[in-house]
Amino acid sequence: MTAPATPDCDDTDANEFPGQTWYIGVDNDNDTFFGSVTSVTACEQPAGYSLTAPATPDCDDNDANEFPGQTWYIGVDNDSDTFFGSVTSVTACEQPAGYSLTAPATPDCDDNDANEFPGQTWYIGVDNDNDTFFGSVTSVTACEQPAGYSLVAPATPDCDDNDANEFPGQTWYIGVDNDNDTFFGSVTSVTACEQPVGYSLTAPTADDCDDTDNTIYPGAPEITNDGIDQDCNGSDQTTLERDKIEFQNISVTPNPFGDTINIALPLSYNNIEFSIQIFDMNGRLVIDRHYSNINNRINVSGLDKLDQAPYIIKIINTATGFSMMKQLIKF
Repeated sequence: MTAPATPDCDDTDANEFPGQTWYIGVDNDNDTFFGSVTSVTACEQPAGYSLTAPATPDCDDNDANEFPGQTWYIGVDNDSDTFFGSVTSVTACEQPAGYSLTAPATPDCDDNDANEFPGQTWYIGVDNDNDTFFGSVTSVTACEQPAGYSLVAPATPDCDDNDANEFPGQTWYIGVDNDNDTFFGSVTSVTACEQPVGYSLTAPTADDCDDTDNTIYPGAPEITNDGIDQDCNGSDQTTLERDKIEFQNISVTPNPFGDTINIALPLSYNNIEFSIQIFDMNGRLVIDRHYSNINNRINVSGLDKLDQAPYIIKIINTATGFSMMKQLIKF
């Protein structure tokens, strides 16, 4: 008889016997997750091996970033302006399309408005003279829209943004002097931003009543009784009206008087005949003389015989009969 073979390497462990299969997980990318399993047949348990095959959850055992429970991130761009306003994430072994290991930046200040994103340019008009028209434009780069700014540069029609009187649609006035007498007969206007030469903001007075005749203007010498209003006062002047006006400018000196009274007359009375009458206070005529006005002056002399007393002198235009009276005192 022969002794039987004794191949059992450990007869105290029922798991160790010839032909036993032992398993071990393979972690190629050292991410602590097995991507596959290898086995050996042996009586004794090799180091690291076990009786059961370990799980192999690693979806890519050649990529240490892909393993069960890995977190993947993706930016959210709600307004499709290429800038992320928020981030979402998933947990998965394999990298989903578009996702990455790091959360992307989220610089979009308003991900519901495609016009608001980092680096957006905003424009605002500059109105230096506060006439409501812009003379220039300034801009800023910002994500959020600043107050008063817009996406498009506003028009800048103000021709001079330092002058509040110059703006589009301003009305400018100029007087028309057809007869070159320095008085305007009418006013014309233009609409322009810049002030045209000779024009002003206010309409000048147009008081020339006949802008085709340079002898007719306000204050022009009036020719009496010719049916023409030379001085533009609204009517032709009659001789009587002229006397009424001119007599206001007659001067009688001195007062009190002695031997002589000097009468100064307006230029318009040159070579006109005048009657000079002097009355006492009882109404008696004591002097009655006629003079021709020469060089706008009449000298009434030889009055030394009059008593010292008050008198009334009456100056009469013999051509028109118009007269004036003034009280004098003889000393």
